[in-house]
Amino acid sequence: MIEDILAQLQSASTSFPLTLTLPAISPALSVPLAAILLDYSIAYVPDSDSDSAPSAADALSGAPLDFYECVLSFRNLEERDKLHDHLYSQKIRSKQRQDNQEQSCTIMKFSCPAILSDTHFELKSDRIIEQLNALSAQRLQSLNDPSLLRVSVYKTTHTLDRLAF
Repeated sequence: MIEDILAQLQSASTSFPLTLTLPAISPALSVPLAAILLDYSIAYVPDSDSDSAPSAADALSGAPLDFYECVLSFRNLEERDKLHDHLYSQKIRSKQRQDNQEQSCTIMKFSCPAILSDTHFELKSDRIIEQLNALSAQRLQSLNDPSLLRVSVYKTTHTLDRLAF
């Protein structure tokens, strides 16, 4: 299965959007695979025998969860170009350029049981944020797109009455 996925990735390296076709596999395999492909720091893997054991959702209900959200900020270049063309045609010079019409969208959001940060160094909040910042900075630099400004990582902690997968 891994060889098939790697072959698909190599053959599709220049076509976007990238689509992978996976064989029918259980959630116990597909969930961690998706987490790896999407660069998630943690993944909840459903029990393969959830009828006889309490599910992870039941175990995490009422437990504090650290939520991480990665938000991409970007410039609306189309609006900037329209404004530039209008100002140029009117022969108006302005030091107040409106290039900074920033927009943003969430590109990744996930949670992690807060208790894991006490026992696992890689799951400490500061460490996860550091890794997400490094990953996003590397990707933004490799894209070399001036419209992409930054990725901000936000962390909140919430306790939910119920958790569903």
